Parts: sequence; C-alpha cells; structure tokens
Amino acid sequence: MNLDSPALQRDVARYLATGQADPLGRAFPGHHALEQLTGYERCLRAALIAEVCRREHVLPQEQVPLGFNSNTWTRGRVEPMIRSLFPRSECQIVLQMAERSIVFLTREATHQILHKIPYLENAWTIANTVCI
Repeated sequence: MNLDSPALQRDVARYLATGQADPLGRAFPGHHALEQLTGYERCLRAALIAEVCRREHVLPQEQVPLGFNSNTWTRGRVEPMIRSLFPRSECQIVLQMAERSIVFLTREATHQILHKIPYLENAWTIANTVCI
C-alpha cells in the first residue's frame, strides 16, 4: 500500500469532512502497528493543515490590535460570571485560571496549535472553528 492508495485517500477525505479517523490507521502502509499509527496521524494532520492553508486565502485575516492585553480583556468578560458562580474565596483563583486559559486563534496561533495538539479530533475541531 502506498500514500496514494484509494483507502488512504478515502480516510483523508472522511477525516477532513467529519473529523473521524480510523483509530488503528490501517489505511497507512507500515511494517508494524506503531509505524502505521504514527504515519497515519502525520498524514491526516498534514492534510488538515494543507486544507486550512488553502481556505485561509479566501478568508479575511483578523489581527489582534497592537498593545492588546488578553488578560485584561478576558478578566473584563468573565469576571461578572465568575463572581456570580463561585464563592468569594475562590474567585481570584478561578479568574487567574481563566486568564491563562483563553487563546486567541490568529493564523499563527492556529498553525502552531494544529502542529502540536495531541489528538486529531481536537485539531479538526480547531481547524473548523477558524475556517467557518
């Protein structure tokens, strides 16, 4: 089986359309299961990144304004909710966690995340969030 096999092309098309992938990576050629799994994952991730790059050319590019403070912005957005949901003794801890947990998906951040995120399903979800 080679990288241009119909089975692998079907799996790539299915993954790009639905985010679903064969957990065993059987469509990818390899001498043993680990080689198949890692090669399959690399192949699907590369196809996803290529599709994101293709779609980016028709989407407007959003920029985070210079001097933008994401912690201040996040705090302003979530603080009223956190203060109403958590006891006063926990609010500061939850606010600090929220400040560290919000990620603004610029093109650069998206590409970094798609390369590093451990699960293909999560990579697909992020890709579809920014390309819709």
